[in-house]
Amino acid sequence: MDPSQKGIPTSIPSFLTITLDEIAAGLDSGFFTVQDLTQTALTRIGEVQDTLHAVIELNSNALAIARLLDDELKASGRRRGPLFGAPILIKDNIFVAEDNLRSSSGSSVLLGTRPPRESPVVSRLREAGAVILGSANLSEWANFRSKVSNSGWSQRGGQTLGAYHHKMNPSGSSSGSAVAADVGLCLAAIGTETWGSLIYPADANNVVALKPTLGLVSRDATIPVSLEKDTPGPVARTFKDAAAILGIIAGSDPNDPATYSIPFDEIPDYTKSCTMADVSKFKIGIPRNTMSGVPGHVQKEFDRAVQGLRDLGVEVIDIDFAGFEESAKLEFDEQLWVMATEFRVSINKYLAELEENPRNIRSLEDIIELTKNGPEEDYPHRDMILWELALKTSRVGERYTRAKEREERFAGPEGILGAMEAHGLDAIITPNCAKTCSYFAAGGGLPMIGVPLGYAPDDTPVKWSDRNDTVDEAPNRPYGLGIVGKAFSEEVLVKVAFAVESVTQTRKRAKHLVLPNTDLDDVVGEIVGR
Repeated sequence: MDPSQKGIPTSIPSFLTITLDEIAAGLDSGFFTVQDLTQTALTRIGEVQDTLHAVIELNSNALAIARLLDDELKASGRRRGPLFGAPILIKDNIFVAEDNLRSSSGSSVLLGTRPPRESPVVSRLREAGAVILGSANLSEWANFRSKVSNSGWSQRGGQTLGAYHHKMNPSGSSSGSAVAADVGLCLAAIGTETWGSLIYPADANNVVALKPTLGLVSRDATIPVSLEKDTPGPVARTFKDAAAILGIIAGSDPNDPATYSIPFDEIPDYTKSCTMADVSKFKIGIPRNTMSGVPGHVQKEFDRAVQGLRDLGVEVIDIDFAGFEESAKLEFDEQLWVMATEFRVSINKYLAELEENPRNIRSLEDIIELTKNGPEEDYPHRDMILWELALKTSRVGERYTRAKEREERFAGPEGILGAMEAHGLDAIITPNCAKTCSYFAAGGGLPMIGVPLGYAPDDTPVKWSDRNDTVDEAPNRPYGLGIVGKAFSEEVLVKVAFAVESVTQTRKRAKHLVLPNTDLDDVVGEIVGR
C-alpha cells in the first residue's frame, strides 16, 4: 500500500502551509519531533522579526517544553489530542502564567502586573499539548486608546506590518496574531475581538478567524476592553485547524459568568463541520443595503464566491438591515459610547483584582497619568482620546441607556437576528470592508467568521493611513468576507466558511513579499537515520 494511504507522510511539509493533520502524521511516523517544530518556529520568528514585528516576547521555556512532549510521546506512544506539539502564539493581552511572559496589552504601564490566575484559554492549550511560543504583538490596549491610531503598534512590540506590501497596515488589534499565522511563524495564534479585532486583521493578512459567541470562550485573565463584547478566538491558515483550536479553548469557567450561557453539555467537535456534506440545506442572506462602498474588485470576487455556494446548492438571497441607515449616520462618540463606558468599568474591575500590581494602578485615571508621564508611550504624538471619552461616560443616564438599546436593535430586530428571522436564514455573508456586520455582531455578542477572498489588483492606488506611516490600500493587499449568525451557531458558520474556503482556495494564490527562509526540512535535516 502507498504510505500516503496509511496517513504516513512521504515528505516533510512546508512550515508555511503545515496543518494539524500533517503535524500529527509527522510526529506519529517519526518524520520530525516537537523540538523540530518548535525550533523551526523560533528560527522563523527571528528571521522576520526586525521586518514584521509580529511577536513581542518569546517563551524561554519553549524548547524545554517541546523536549518533555517528545519524551511523553516516546514513552506513551500516543499524542494527547489534535493540538499535540502545535506551536501557538498568544496575543499579549491574554495572561500566560507559566512561561515567563509578561502580558501587558503591549503597554509599558502594565508591565509587572499579574492577575490571580492564568487565562483558561492558555491552560487548555497547554493541557492539550500545544507549545506556547510567546506573545504576539497587537495594537496597544487592543486599539482602544487613540482616535487616530496605528493598527499593530504597541510600545513594547513596535509596529507590526503585513507581508504583502511595503509598510502594509496589518489592521485590527490582533495584528501580530494574524501576521504570524499568515507567514508561518506558528501553526496558529490566539487573538481577541471586541469589534473587528480578529476579523479585520484576518481580512488584511489572508488568514481565517473565528470570533466565537460571547461566553463560548472564557475571558478570565484577559486585559479587557469590554466585558460585554470581548472574546478570545483563533486565527489560522485553515478552518479545520481553527475549528480544532476552538473546540479546545471553549467551555464554561466559574470565573467568567458569561460562559454559563453555553447551551450544550459538551463542546461540539467543530472539525466535524469541515465537510461539504449537507451544505446545500443552508439559506444565506446578503445585506445589500450595507455594500454601496464596496470596491469593484472585492465585489467581483465576493459574487464569485457566492456563485460557488449556489453551485453547491446553497440558497443565497438579498436582504436589507432595517437599522443600517441609522447606524451609518452615527457620530464617532455615539458609535463608541457604549464601548467607552464598558471599558472604564471593565478595566477598573481588572485592576482591582490584580494579584501583583507594583505601580499600584487602581483606575483608568492612573493609566492615563502613567501614560502621559512615560516618554516611551509616545504621548502626545499618540493621543488618548478614547480614554478621555471613557472618562466622560456613565452607565447611569439616558445617553448610555439609549446607546445600549440602539446596539441591541442593530444586533436584533433591525439587523442580524431580525433579518435571519424574517427570511429563515442560517447565516449572513458580506465582504468585510462593508463593516456593518462586525459592528452589529459586536453589540449582540454574536459569532462571526472571517474567510480569505482575494487580493487587490496591480493597478490599485496606494493609500496611506491617517497617520501617514502605514499603507491601508495597495496592490496585492488581501481582503476577505465575513459570515455571521445566531448565538452558538458556530457549527453552521464553520460549515459555510469551509465551503467558501473550498470554493475560493484563496491562500494558494498568495504572493508574500516577506517570508522567513528556514523551513522544517532545514531543521530536521536528512530523514534517513532519524
